Amino acid sequence: DEAAEALARSLVVAEGLRTPDDGRRARVLGLLASVAQSKGEYARAGDYVQRAQVIHRTAGTESPVWVEVLNVAAQQRWFEGRLGESRQ
Repeated sequence: DEAAEALARSLVVAEGLRTPDDGRRARVLGLLASVAQSKGEYARAGDYVQRAQVIHRTAGTESPVWVEVLNVAAQQRWFEGRLGESRQ
């Protein structure tokens, strides 16, 4: 719970610093998704993953942050039972 609270505060800061290709928000969202997944809160994790992916698509940038987001997205699909999609 402490991790989720700290990350939620980080997200507020990152959203205040928005730039068109800002990966900070995507990274924090990915971390929030990981925390939610570890707590079994898969619906919440899915929301974070979707938000991170929207940032990724909008920015159209390739960086290690996006790899982290894609890994969390694959894990999310696996948790949701969409095994075939988790490999994409």
